Amino acid sequence: MNISLLDADILCFQASAVKYKYVAKDGTEYRYKKHVPKGVYVDKVELPKSLKTCLDILEQSIARVLRDTEADAYICYLTPSRTFRHDVAVTRPYKGNRDGKDRPNNLSAVRQHIMDVHSGIMGYHIEADDCLGIAQSHYKDVTDVKTIICSSDKDLRINAGYHYNLTSRVIDYVTKEQGYITYARQILTGDLSVDNIEGVHGIGKVKSKKLIPDDICEDEVQYVLEEQYQKAYGFDFMTRLEETHQLIYMRTTPYHKDDQTDYFKYKLCEKQYVMGEF
Repeated sequence: MNISLLDADILCFQASAVKYKYVAKDGTEYRYKKHVPKGVYVDKVELPKSLKTCLDILEQSIARVLRDTEADAYICYLTPSRTFRHDVAVTRPYKGNRDGKDRPNNLSAVRQHIMDVHSGIMGYHIEADDCLGIAQSHYKDVTDVKTIICSSDKDLRINAGYHYNLTSRVIDYVTKEQGYITYARQILTGDLSVDNIEGVHGIGKVKSKKLIPDDICEDEVQYVLEEQYQKAYGFDFMTRLEETHQLIYMRTTPYHKDDQTDYFKYKLCEKQYVMGEF
């Protein structure tokens, strides 16, 4: 059985995202700002988008994913408004860089559609990303079951197993070793632009790959992380390192001890099989 694990956060946002057109004074319209000629001044005009249109886009996207992944079943995961990472983040407010930004008008209704029509699962103190990692981990040893994480979030490539990119529609396999290297590099770089997570100042993608090459052994990785954090933060480096680890790491087990139950695993991984013709 092929089970597709869907990042419904991204699917809902893409379906409800506001579209714009750019109109010059002479009435010429441009779909993208990058197509506007130099020196031409334009007005940014929002294109109306009904809830029905948003839901149609969502359903088409889900159908495409299920066809591409040859799914026999699928599970949709959503993130609640607050998770444990909001409590862990001390250095910077988690996702604080998104405060004040407008959300698409139809986003809430589209998310509710996932819950009502697609038996969506809302993470309990955890994000959809964590749910995807937990489910993939849960099924890895289950006979005759193959799962595939369906998302365009680079953070999820920490998780070993099959991955389907919602944007490129490419399917590939991430090994446990590759996932660990990706996680370690993100500890160094942080994720300021998306989640407001601070890593080590001055270390970006290129430098993180030099410090943690593909062929590095796991023992050396921990040494590199501690060395770079100590250089950046001095005596308090272990506290900062642990905070970043908690924010970056995608869980493969439930967060709260109360969630370590058969009921939780049942709800998260098995109850929500949605079968049908795609």
